[in-house]
Amino acid sequence: MNWRVVGALLLVAWHANAEEPAKADNVLPDIPVVTRYEDLLRLQPVKLDNGATARFGIEAKTCPRWSGVLLYCLTEGYVPPIELRDYEILCGPLRVETFHQDSDTRARRLGGAASIQRHGDLKGAKLLFIKTLAFGRAGKWEVAISAPDRKTLAKITLDVAEKESHPWVRLGRQEGLVDKLEPVSENNGERHAAVGIVSVVADGIAVPHWDGLTPIVAENADKKIQPGDQLPSLIPSEAAPSLKLTVGKESPQGKAFSISGEKPFLACRPDWHFIARWWVNGKTFMPKVLKPYSDANGMVFMDKQLDLFVELHPERLGAKKGDRVGLQLLYTAPGWMSVSETSEHLWAASDPDETEPVRITNRVEFEVP
Repeated sequence: MNWRVVGALLLVAWHANAEEPAKADNVLPDIPVVTRYEDLLRLQPVKLDNGATARFGIEAKTCPRWSGVLLYCLTEGYVPPIELRDYEILCGPLRVETFHQDSDTRARRLGGAASIQRHGDLKGAKLLFIKTLAFGRAGKWEVAISAPDRKTLAKITLDVAEKESHPWVRLGRQEGLVDKLEPVSENNGERHAAVGIVSVVADGIAVPHWDGLTPIVAENADKKIQPGDQLPSLIPSEAAPSLKLTVGKESPQGKAFSISGEKPFLACRPDWHFIARWWVNGKTFMPKVLKPYSDANGMVFMDKQLDLFVELHPERLGAKKGDRVGLQLLYTAPGWMSVSETSEHLWAASDPDETEPVRITNRVEFEVP
């Protein structure tokens, strides 16, 4: 396995009653909705400094509360910095601001630092940047995109609906024991070592965290995304899950599950790279908003299968002995961010080399022992 150490936690805050940006005299164009790579290629590029250009689009104009949409930026001739300090919300070189239309509140990153992963020579490459916009408050939200010189380029009004939805929730970390566990399943007849322990938690509504900083190489001398290829979506379709989730037996470490896929995925720190949805007797479980806390660094390794032990704590789901509990997992290589009205918590670093960084499993059911 290939191991390396990554930094984990960045904290961001919502800044209320901030000064409004200057309004342009002319009517700004809408940020276009895009679903395929070719949709971005058809757009008129915006000229940046040093001859670089950028095209941008958004996944959708609506989403339910406790979820979000993705923002895309395709650059050419732009090489991102290795490190940023005291930076604002970015999607590649572009600044991003979001405002709730019924209040003076806007989302703004306050301080912080980030190291940006760069694989190989990016000079002359077309780079795709993706940023998660998450919303913990219903209503009309205005999203504005500005050039590095703060000139506003486009905006769009998003309708965040207060409709019934089933949010994803983080998994809690269980300290220790991981290096002492024996895997409970077999992979092509051989025992493997990817094992993790997590616990059920009732707080921490979460979505995949695309940081808007880590570039994905769209085109260079060795690689080219096909024009008809779909752009990533915040939540993959459940119609064809690309990870298989199976239920195992009870163990002293918790309820056993196995996650497997055709392509390798990050099998380290499942509390960073998996979020869950729960059902109790067929009814959806609604988690609470996460309160701020910090976490430690971890090791990175890949595998095609992960044996996952879950400390159930059924009372946290409102379940009891004999109840039928449903579980579905969402793998998110870029880590996850919590969704609330006041703060975000950004977890872990993404690996731009993964061809499918966000994947969904099937749903399974089991009886509470």
